[in-house]
Amino acid sequence: WLGTYQDNMRDMYEKGRGYKVSGENHHNAKLTSIIVKEIRKRYLTRKYSLRKLAKKYGVCHKSILNIMHNKIWKFI
Repeated sequence: WLGTYQDNMRDMYEKGRGYKVSGENHHNAKLTSIIVKEIRKRYLTRKYSLRKLAKKYGVCHKSILNIMHNKIWKFI
């Protein structure tokens, strides 16, 4: 049936015809689930800023911010 791109993608995943790679299984992943847990723990202690954590783990500070707001790595 015809639909928008989003409709077709949703239909594909619902029928098991596609797969979604996320987390450390993604080919561009720089972090692991263990490191993400560590980042969240360290940030909550208030001893590390977003920029310090970003520099330590080799990502940009926006990535750390997105981790903390559960925009990425939300399944951890």
